[in-house]
Amino acid sequence: MTPDNSTEEMSGDVKSDVGQYYDIWFEMNALYEQWAKKRGLTSNSLFILYHISAFPDQCTQSFLCEKMMLPKQTVNTILLGFEKQGYVSQNILPADKRKKLIGLTASGKTYTDRLLAEMYRAEENAARSMKAAERKEWIRYNRFFLDQLTREMNASEKDAEEPPVLKKRNKD
Repeated sequence: MTPDNSTEEMSGDVKSDVGQYYDIWFEMNALYEQWAKKRGLTSNSLFILYHISAFPDQCTQSFLCEKMMLPKQTVNTILLGFEKQGYVSQNILPADKRKKLIGLTASGKTYTDRLLAEMYRAEENAARSMKAAERKEWIRYNRFFLDQLTREMNASEKDAEEPPVLKKRNKD
């Protein structure tokens, strides 16, 4: 904050900017959801296929849950659906028999490659509407904001109060 700006004035500007960022973020998510829906998927199932394809040597259910911030049950349901369609297989990892490596079957690879190529083409065409320097700035600004937000949220967690514990009522 610069010394000549009041906190209230700056706060309103920043709040408006963050609100616009939220709008863009939600619109982006809705766009991927609509795109996936037209192809008989959800955005979660689309991006699970993306992760299986992109990380074939480390893709386990826990990896997908962590990367996508999804509950285990959601990931499991999606994977079972893909297994029934013959798109994915799960094989026990020799190094850790409690975990299964998730991979694409031949038909799953064909399906996923075609699907992701279509998505990548749209993303690439949209990105090409920006100059290379603008794309680099776009990425740099997003990374910078994420790093700052992570720092701020981690700092606020240290100061956060513990949630109140509900006490059981005594039955008199």
